[in-house]
Amino acid sequence: MNDEPRAVGPGASGDRPAGARHAWRFATVRERPGRGRLPIETRDAEAARALQTALPRRGFIDAGSIYNYPAERQAPGTRVAMDLSIFRPGDLLWTVTRLPCHDQLDDVRDRVGRSYTDLETAYIEFTIRHLPHCSRTKVCVAERYARAFPGVARAASVQFRQKGGAVIDASMDERGRWQRAGASCRTSLAYLLYEEQAWDGGPGLLASFGMCAADTLVWNYLLANRYPDLLATAPFVMAELTPPERPQRPQTSDFACDWKVHFLTSEPGDRPARQGARRSAARDGSAARDGSAARDGSAARDGSAAQPVWPR
Repeated sequence: MNDEPRAVGPGASGDRPAGARHAWRFATVRERPGRGRLPIETRDAEAARALQTALPRRGFIDAGSIYNYPAERQAPGTRVAMDLSIFRPGDLLWTVTRLPCHDQLDDVRDRVGRSYTDLETAYIEFTIRHLPHCSRTKVCVAERYARAFPGVARAASVQFRQKGGAVIDASMDERGRWQRAGASCRTSLAYLLYEEQAWDGGPGLLASFGMCAADTLVWNYLLANRYPDLLATAPFVMAELTPPERPQRPQTSDFACDWKVHFLTSEPGDRPARQGARRSAARDGSAARDGSAARDGSAARDGSAAQPVWPR
């Protein structure tokens, strides 16, 4: 029996309503020796759950997951064919896991296993179009984004530490020299990538990740709850993430709101800081009714904010 993963899910039979847009999570399976091949554990599951709650509000129907299994004995440079006929224009494939574009080249310690399927290859090629070099230890941003955004230019080529999180270790200056960030640096980077069509007649692709599990969770929680208008719209978003100076053991996922986010692309319309704060504001009537929030610089309720002309 062929045990290679297959792309199946709602709509595979072709009977879905006209105009329905499905969203599949492209989920990387974390395999453990002796645990078989069931997708019991996928990478970044909590971050995926956060993003999954936002996509229906963007007009997508949750179609479940497509599991990306690490290959057992697959030679690099070859591809495993998958049935891609279930995807339609307007659909979305999304992931919150950084795919291993250059991990082997950079000798990354904890590598994400490759499946070598044509779908994974399409995802890696998509990532490289935005991030020409992307591994756990080093990321380089496409030159068009560095030209468009001064903040991106300052962090266009960055190295990350592999121990104690994924804080910035060094960045390349305009002369091509690596400048160390210093031992006190607590800042890392997060990325959101999107293309409306992966191939002719195919779905869109979205990738949203930080450089370690904690950063990925915080980033996707904030995208889902503060900045959902960026999802499946902006082709490239890049931000600095800095945790609080004295992080506590969190009781809820609202801890992400304590992290500082600084966008290196364009600042989107903001959202209330916490879900609990939104609920209490609604109960006590503290939200301004006369539009004063708009006057003091906070975003309008509909989230409308000026969007830049994104370089392609």
